[in-house]
This record gives sequence, C-alpha cells and structure tokens, in this order.
Amino acid sequence: MPLMALAIQATSAEDSARVPPEPAGTWRAELEQGSAKRSLVLTLQSAKDGGLTGTLDGLGGDLGRLKVANLILVEDVLSFQLPQAGTRFAGNFYGDSLRGTWSEGEVSRVLIFFRD
Repeated sequence: MPLMALAIQATSAEDSARVPPEPAGTWRAELEQGSAKRSLVLTLQSAKDGGLTGTLDGLGGDLGRLKVANLILVEDVLSFQLPQAGTRFAGNFYGDSLRGTWSEGEVSRVLIFFRD
C-alpha cells in the first residue's frame, strides 16, 4: 500500500474514533470576581427539537437562575450568552470538563466547568 494511502487511512480512523461530547447534565465552575468567588451551576438539557436549552445559577444579587441565550454546540465547542448579566462563554469539551473563556464586557478570563 502506498505511503499516502496509509496516511489517509490513519486520519480517517482517528476521525471516526472521535466521540461527540454529551453536554446534557450539570456542570460546576468557580468564577473569581475580584476578591469574591462565585460557584456557578450550568444545567444543560436536550430539547425536543434536538438542540439544547440551559440555565445558569450562581451570579448572585438579583440574578437568580438565568436562562442562557444563543446556546450553540458545534462539534466540541459550546457557546452561550447571558444578556441579563452582559456575559458570554465559549469553550471546548475535554472529557468531563468544559474549558473556555468567560467574558464580561471587555474583561475575559479562563473558566473551567466540571461535570457533576
């Protein structure tokens, strides 16, 4: 078998072995805001239309359980917004963690959610 054919076969085997993430469930993270730490709880559910819905708890103040908006999953990248809080998140799944960037206005920080 020519070398080029072996390389193509190896790539195809890797692609087919990749398991898509299962985002539904409860995810927890610690968000540092100045000297305070907030425990965030992201709950994701499969929707009847095949998409996802979600809520986020833990931002404090009058921001109780917030419905996430623009929740999008493309391959292993999940993104959402919380217009009520002026925040957004985008991250990649790595096993039982979701690692990404939490942005509030011009300020961004690394945030890692772990599956319960």
